[in-house]
Amino acid sequence: MTSGGAIDPDGAVYVTLTSAGNVGTSNVVTTTARRLLILHNVGSNTITLTDTGQLLLGGNAALGANDTLVLFSSGGAASKWVQLSKADN
Repeated sequence: MTSGGAIDPDGAVYVTLTSAGNVGTSNVVTTTARRLLILHNVGSNTITLTDTGQLLLGGNAALGANDTLVLFSSGGAASKWVQLSKADN
């Protein structure tokens, strides 16, 4: 992925992430209500998801190698991805 690039789960529950360098984004494509999304950084560079835009996080989430972030879709007109958990592995 690239800095500021969109993460589009396209209906998937589990999405692997990787980047050529340290990058950040707040652009995760929203979906219907009551959907879970697991983001897993399988690369060695840090991917930071910023607590703004479509993301309601407990602060910015820096995903290092093998870290995961679990999100829940609130749905509706102002759909957001809400953080359920984060694992630093």
